[in-house]
Amino acid sequence: MKRMKKLFAILMTMAMVMGLGITGFAANRTATITVNGLASTGTNTVKYVKILEPDVTVTDSGYKFADGIEIGSYATAKQFLDAGTEAQKNALKGLNTENALEMDITGTVATATVGAGYYAVYITNTPNPGDPDIIYNNPMIVSVGYKNATKTEDGYEYDASVTDKSTVTAKYTTLPTTKSAEDEDKVVEIGSTQGYTITSYIPSETTSFTLTDVLTGATYQENTVVVNIEGITDEDGTLKNLADKTVSYNDDRNMVITLTDYLKGNEGKKVTVTYDVAVTGIEVNNTITPNVPGHDFKGDGESLYTGAITLTKTGDQNALLSGAVFNVYKTDSDKNKTGKPLKFTYDPATKMYKYDPVNGKIDVTTGDDGTLTVIGLNLDTSYYFEEVQAPEGYSINTSGAVATITEANTTKYEQLDPADTSMTDTKLAALPATGGMGTS
Repeated sequence: MKRMKKLFAILMTMAMVMGLGITGFAANRTATITVNGLASTGTNTVKYVKILEPDVTVTDSGYKFADGIEIGSYATAKQFLDAGTEAQKNALKGLNTENALEMDITGTVATATVGAGYYAVYITNTPNPGDPDIIYNNPMIVSVGYKNATKTEDGYEYDASVTDKSTVTAKYTTLPTTKSAEDEDKVVEIGSTQGYTITSYIPSETTSFTLTDVLTGATYQENTVVVNIEGITDEDGTLKNLADKTVSYNDDRNMVITLTDYLKGNEGKKVTVTYDVAVTGIEVNNTITPNVPGHDFKGDGESLYTGAITLTKTGDQNALLSGAVFNVYKTDSDKNKTGKPLKFTYDPATKMYKYDPVNGKIDVTTGDDGTLTVIGLNLDTSYYFEEVQAPEGYSINTSGAVATITEANTTKYEQLDPADTSMTDTKLAALPATGGMGTS
């Protein structure tokens, strides 16, 4: 009987040892750290460095600096942990990252399997050609906690435990918001329709996000606005137009795109806004500004310009002639007039005729200096001036005058330099006398 009890005790002891061995083997020594909200454009690189590791012998914090790590002027892990987040990040900016490891990236999410401890994460982005620079707010701090400490011959081993600090969302130092015009040469004609594209990215860790578009010299064609966020699609897989839910116009008739309802789960995703405008001014200025609480992110702008032509009217002995009336036409490839005469509105302030295809009048007239200037015209386009009324004492010149707009003749420059053309009229001969004294 005593032998049986002894054997039973041995078997129980073996079972306990085996059980402990299984528990030790099954213990979870690693966990996953995650960075969400990476930008969806360009190539992201995410690296991490272990800065603190568990140490149950450190009674004030349970952590110590990882091997080879020095963080600013902090002498202990507790001092570092007790510091504010901004102080921690500032100290980590000078950390030696030579031996940093890369995280795996899938789409806009980066992950790494690590042991318990604190980690500094650094993100960089290499833009694709034509894409804006994306600058991240580095570093970020992520951590994996520990639940159990198992004594070993070399010290302790720790079971990793995922916490709410094991996942972070990328933050941007700059929010790349850009605007581009459809017309590459940036010179347009009043009355034309021009397209714009805005690109931006959903920011992280904010409570609201709007884009404010300020437009002068044109009016929005509201039914053309399309707002897309990467990944938000209709049932057929095409990007969903969110304009009806996001676009409004303020008292100054500037467009406001409110994206606050789309922040969660879309961090880092690309926003694209396209729309058309009708050009009404001799210059179009358009700026886009991102508005995020607590940040002063830079926006972008795009300007469009128009061209001008000055005609000089001369007469006998190169006298400058006022009162000569013209109609202006576009020309065909042979520089012959074509279509109907263009319409213009005279601006006394600038003493120029602005192209006004809706409300203008077809006649333009030389002033006291013998000149007239028309503005609001298109690049690389030729215009034909047809005299329809000559100044008193002169005959109409039927030859016409032609000028072509080049980039130098546009409002792109501080000093407008219109294209030049001229026309000379012939003085009418004196009428012969008829009748007189002594005749019948």
